[in-house]
Amino acid sequence: LDNYRAALAWALTQGNDAVLGGAIAGALSPLWSNAGLVVEGRYWISLALERVSEAEHPRIAGRLWAAMAGSSSGQRKHDEAERAMRLFTLAGDDRRAVGAQRNVGSALRQMGQLDAAKATMEQALTAARACGHAWNHANCLNDLGCVEYSRGDGDVARELFAQAAAVFKTLGNEGGTRVVLSNLAELEFAHGHPEQALRAASEQLEIDLCGTNAT
Repeated sequence: LDNYRAALAWALTQGNDAVLGGAIAGALSPLWSNAGLVVEGRYWISLALERVSEAEHPRIAGRLWAAMAGSSSGQRKHDEAERAMRLFTLAGDDRRAVGAQRNVGSALRQMGQLDAAKATMEQALTAARACGHAWNHANCLNDLGCVEYSRGDGDVARELFAQAAAVFKTLGNEGGTRVVLSNLAELEFAHGHPEQALRAASEQLEIDLCGTNAT
């Protein structure tokens, strides 16, 4: 972490290489979120956005706006994700454009605009299938399932979660699988199916315990 901070300070605050600093700040998005460093992350990302030209470096700027969206909610998340999506599209980065579109849909769901969220997630799912990226495909299925759950259609949500889990399992992606299982457990419990909820939660717990034992 100290090395990252030193590199970011050298690149951004000392003005040695804004493009490199932007690339680092955007790439560290999972660290900012998972390590409880969202405020610090937004600080570095904001510095980079002030210094990186979107016209000259649309992919790097897109990753910065996507990282911002990842730590935001509601309208702010929507606007940041939409800007990231435009930049990724401009850069020809279809895979990341789909990820940004998922964030747009997630923001719409947070704001209660469920019809718009569904339409956006369906577009993202179609784009994910077109670019043949299985991880994005699975995430789109899961996100669309969350929208359908919010819309009150448990049967459709359940089927989407099942499809997402199947893709994640095929990929050997335990992190994605456990997220879907958590959503499925919540759905089943909310719909009065405690046994199915317990089954999904137990499978999620097994993944957690295996990961703990492995470390």
